[in-house]
Amino acid sequence: MHISQQPTTYTLNLANRIYTEKSLVLQKKFVEIMQEKFEGEIYTMDSDKPSETAKKINQWLRNKTNNKIDKLIDEQNPDLSDILIINAIYFNGSWQYPFKTSSTIKEKFFPEENQRIMVDMMRTVEFLPFAEDENVKVIGLPYKNEEISLYIFLPKVKFGLHEIEHTLDGSKLLALAKSCRKFGRVEVRIPKFTIKTNFPMKNALQKMGIRRAFSMTAANFSGICARPTHIRNFVHKALIEVNEGGTQAAAVSAIEMVFKSNRPIKRQFIANHPFLFALIKNETILF
Repeated sequence: MHISQQPTTYTLNLANRIYTEKSLVLQKKFVEIMQEKFEGEIYTMDSDKPSETAKKINQWLRNKTNNKIDKLIDEQNPDLSDILIINAIYFNGSWQYPFKTSSTIKEKFFPEENQRIMVDMMRTVEFLPFAEDENVKVIGLPYKNEEISLYIFLPKVKFGLHEIEHTLDGSKLLALAKSCRKFGRVEVRIPKFTIKTNFPMKNALQKMGIRRAFSMTAANFSGICARPTHIRNFVHKALIEVNEGGTQAAAVSAIEMVFKSNRPIKRQFIANHPFLFALIKNETILF
């Protein structure tokens, strides 16, 4: 799936692809579901040309992520399985209310107790969706056209991220995001950041009790193909970049008005310690 909003709003690439060994014949119904329901693509791998196959997979990934994620498989020593499932996401957007670049300053960030680092801290004061409960503050930062917003969930206890991670599942994150309202002006400070993930889905799924799918003897994928097979690798790679965004002219106009106002600020959102974030589109968590 590719969604591109023009001009200068956002680009969202969601890509799902399954690679199968060339001798595998997939069930027709499975192919229809994969293509129609998940907008996924199915390709065969040539095990006789592993390096060439790895290069093609990596090139596809680069295309889907705007060259931000450049490598999934070692092209010199590729290790190809019968079935390779890939999910990739790339997002780049412009803020509805851009941060002013000249307002970004070096400030302290506390990743762990007794540890501090200097980061580029973006700053603004704006009418933004805000909510809080006894454990967490939430701010919504909308991108242009406001279909997608970045929600940041900041523990009220400086090093309390580990505790709230155990209590906030997807439904609770969405509920908190939906509870955000524009009550007034909020002073916001969040660090610029870029995150790349290479999440070992196999280990995570096995810890959740999903083990048969990875077993040579117990796996049952008869709905996918008639030949006995199993999943050996499940890869999820993602990238998100958060910076001031927007054009300088828009930022100067909006932010100058805010910083030179003498009206009282009712709320603060100072993200100088670990937090959760979620990229949400129409009540769907993308990242």
